[in-house]
Amino acid sequence: MLVLATIAGMHLAFRALQPEPRVWGDELHYWAFATHEASEGRTSLLPGTLGFDHRPQFATRVFALFADDQGIPARPQEARVSAAKLLQRVSVMHIVLFCLALAAVYTTARTLGLAPPACFASLLFLGLLPQLGFHVHSLWPETLHLWLSSAALLGLVWHLRTGSLYALPLAALAFGFALLSKGSLLPVLVVVAPFVFLEGLRRHGGLRRGPRIGRAVLASALFVLPLSGVLVPQLVENRRAG
Repeated sequence: MLVLATIAGMHLAFRALQPEPRVWGDELHYWAFATHEASEGRTSLLPGTLGFDHRPQFATRVFALFADDQGIPARPQEARVSAAKLLQRVSVMHIVLFCLALAAVYTTARTLGLAPPACFASLLFLGLLPQLGFHVHSLWPETLHLWLSSAALLGLVWHLRTGSLYALPLAALAFGFALLSKGSLLPVLVVVAPFVFLEGLRRHGGLRRGPRIGRAVLASALFVLPLSGVLVPQLVENRRAG
């Protein structure tokens, strides 16, 4: 807890001491999209309601919760001020999500049976990694994606180590929203879904064939159905939007 508090304090101090923040590159896209969504009253986070512009937009909809609802300013100076205000607000949220992601990574390491010094080292390494620290103070989706991915990994590891079925739906929901914030995990999905089924077969290897397959199918369903509940409505909406 002390390490997380220290890391959070470092980022809060940076946010408070930094001059007027500036956005560049894709950040301008995320600011404009989030501001437009806020001005139109589109702030729902439910799959199937997200915007579509050929990239995952869950992060943009989250940013819209913090954006001004007066629309995109016409004057460049006002636009810079609007973007800076959004970046300041989102950065505070990112600091919280970053600390939650670090806590999930630490818990995952403990669940895997790593020694306390190794768990602490994993937390410290990620917490002080410059690339991650940079994205905490940006309008890019990486920090949100990191938190969701860390939660998904923790849920899967918890299931594998303890056999808990309750962890699978939570992991699936986190996995699904991670995909809606950034598509990096899409290749992993092809591996994870069959792996849950195969792990179910291995775990219940002492049972007869019928019950063994049934347990494996149950585990797969607890992962695939919530995941589908997140992804399918948005895929249908994306197709409808063209």
